[in-house]
Amino acid sequence: KRVTSEQLYAAMKALPEKQRHRIYAYYILKISQSEIARIDGVDHRTVNISIQRGLRNLERYLKKFFERVPSCCKICHEQ
Repeated sequence: KRVTSEQLYAAMKALPEKQRHRIYAYYILKISQSEIARIDGVDHRTVNISIQRGLRNLERYLKKFFERVPSCCKICHEQ
């Protein structure tokens, strides 16, 4: 299923702040996990775990969104 930028934005906004910022820094700004860890003053494993949990949370949020979409609208959301 394709996700619109609005759906992704809503899902990102629903994440805990640290997960949201770390995912944004890593995937959008292309900052390494080691650099994010240095900036945040934490171990790089903490950043890795935070990003992995955030991705799982995004997946859960988006799955719930698509489960709530009425069947008549699912065709529009699958394109």
